[in-house]
Amino acid sequence: CPTNGSVMSLKAKAANFYAKHNFTPERWDAYLAAVRECSWMFEDKPSFDGRVWKKKNFDFLITEKCYLGVKEDRYGTY
Repeated sequence: CPTNGSVMSLKAKAANFYAKHNFTPERWDAYLAAVRECSWMFEDKPSFDGRVWKKKNFDFLITEKCYLGVKEDRYGTY
């Protein structure tokens, strides 16, 4: 169970991410819909080298790397 401080930190990160990219409720929904198309983000998958890629969490969804990857359609549905 996360501590109250980490929950507040996550809320602050999410609020900053939302504001930085000028999300509206409609744009946020569109972003999350695009993320849902990236099914690989939501399950552990074996890597080509024998390791396992772990499923992503909300912290990853509010990073520049994820946002740009989804926006530029680099993540696909593989």
